[in-house]
Amino acid sequence: MPEHLPDINLLPSYERQTNTGSRLFFGFIIVIFLLYGVLGFYYFSLKSTLSDEKENVEILTEKADALHANIAQFSNDDATNLADIAHFLEAQDIHTSVFIEEAVDLLPAKSHLNSFSYGGQTAGMSIQFEKMNDVADYTEDVHQSAFTIDTKVNDVTTSYPGESDSVFADDPKYNANFSVELDKQQLKGAEKVDE
Repeated sequence: MPEHLPDINLLPSYERQTNTGSRLFFGFIIVIFLLYGVLGFYYFSLKSTLSDEKENVEILTEKADALHANIAQFSNDDATNLADIAHFLEAQDIHTSVFIEEAVDLLPAKSHLNSFSYGGQTAGMSIQFEKMNDVADYTEDVHQSAFTIDTKVNDVTTSYPGESDSVFADDPKYNANFSVELDKQQLKGAEKVDE
């Protein structure tokens, strides 16, 4: 065997071409598909969000239309509502002067009404009495009135109105505060007193 054979290449010399162009082409195609996938994802997610927002707009539009209809109805009914309110207030006319006159008539001797207030169905009275027993008797008399439902003494305070050198300095006065629940139906039916 020969020791060394000479290297003989009978084929023509051919340089192999690089695949750079084809690699760039396939890379470009892959990038296009990825971009297409990303754009498709955003398209469908935005389309879903858009349909949700359209539903919200429709709901809000319906609510706005309903509110506009209510406003229009209220503005058309203003005259009717004012007339209804006036009739209601006339029906609520309560002659508290009848009760005040009766409360003053029930006062014992040497007693007087300091103040009277009325709100809702309750009257408040502040009365000065000569004797403590008069407070109890007056409470019972007012409670028995046809115009009252309940009578309550809130508090009783003692005062000494006389001067220190007066003979009457030691005679106390009793100031009682009352809460009286009035019977509106009885007061409505009562004859109005000239005020």
